[in-house]
Amino acid sequence: MRNPRAGTYAISLRACVGGTPDGIEMLRKNFRCRIVLFGYRDLAKNLLNGMRDYAETAIDLAFEPGRPNAYREFTLTRALRSQDAGASEIEMGVGLAIILERTTAGDLAVPSGARGFVQVDDLEVLFRPRPRNDDVKV
Repeated sequence: MRNPRAGTYAISLRACVGGTPDGIEMLRKNFRCRIVLFGYRDLAKNLLNGMRDYAETAIDLAFEPGRPNAYREFTLTRALRSQDAGASEIEMGVGLAIILERTTAGDLAVPSGARGFVQVDDLEVLFRPRPRNDDVKV
């Protein structure tokens, strides 16, 4: 997010799982998917230096037979603070990631012709600013 402000962010997206039955089953058994609201650790916004996870929610990789591309909505809500209590959550920048990560160990045998994927649609970010304190004088 460019130029984040202190306040509450509500991020909603629609996602589905698609592909061949074998590919979808391989995806479900070996991976997890999640939405992560994070803060960068440096002004260069280099993710190789890590990130500060603020909130996350799982994207369910369930598949309904006969209903490929059945989109579901997932929402993540979190208040981000600036200087409140020394939080410094927005100063280096804020980002949103959709992470697909392996949950099983060892070699992964992918069946021939198998395809499995997570498809994202309709991402929306709603922002509610923190209340203004009119008693503060600068």
